[in-house]
Amino acid sequence: MPLDPDRLRNWVYDALVRPKQQVGANTGGLQLADISRWVKQKVQQAGLMPQDTMVGINNLEQADENAIRECIWSLIIQGIVVPGISNDAHGSNLPWIQLTEWGKTCLNSGEYMPYDTGSFLSRLRNQIPGLDSSVELYLKEALNSFRADSYLAVAVMIGVASERILILLRDAIHTAISQEDGKRRFMEKTESQIARRIYEAIAAKIDPVREQLPALLQDSIGTELDGIFNEIRRTRNDAGHPTGRVIEREEAYALLQLFPVYAKSAYALLAWLKVNQL
Repeated sequence: MPLDPDRLRNWVYDALVRPKQQVGANTGGLQLADISRWVKQKVQQAGLMPQDTMVGINNLEQADENAIRECIWSLIIQGIVVPGISNDAHGSNLPWIQLTEWGKTCLNSGEYMPYDTGSFLSRLRNQIPGLDSSVELYLKEALNSFRADSYLAVAVMIGVASERILILLRDAIHTAISQEDGKRRFMEKTESQIARRIYEAIAAKIDPVREQLPALLQDSIGTELDGIFNEIRRTRNDAGHPTGRVIEREEAYALLQLFPVYAKSAYALLAWLKVNQL
């Protein structure tokens, strides 16, 4: 059977960031065949293929070879890698490939890779079980926009995803309020309000009980929840109105890197609110 796509892509990324000698490339540079051999080695180490000593025995399935090439071409489109290793006729194109400086930044930055929509969402789902479907919908749009170099759209879609989480927090606080009069007054302050007003009402309810929160959540409320939410909100407001604001690739990349931190902090607060009253 074909390999799991996420696993295969991670092996390809691993081959790209490792020293060429570890991957088995010669002194001339990295080739597509070197990446295929590296993936085959990982498949064998994972026990998914018998070990062998001959190049022509137990090769990857054609579907997996195709998936490797598709992964590389996707990275080329994103500017993560470029064909060729030199300007001469021998090394100026495929099968030679090399990482760009931007590619080195992306692949070495951490576990969340905005240019890989499937891997990004898979990691976030694993870390936040029960991730809201609307949050995932807008986040997916943001990731696809990033791949298409539509960075204004990234800022807007990330902003919408973060505001959806804000609505989830508002509803959870409403449920956690013990007195009916308190529920009514809270909903009056937050229903049909802009994101900033909703956030202020949420903060007003959480601040008095902050010391009751788990220690890690107390620390993250101010930096990860408050700080990141406001940064996303400001950028979304600039991008979503005719201000002439330009969002560069690095800024869009940073927003996508920050969002999982914000989401995990918010979902930790949601979990606390499910078992505690205000």
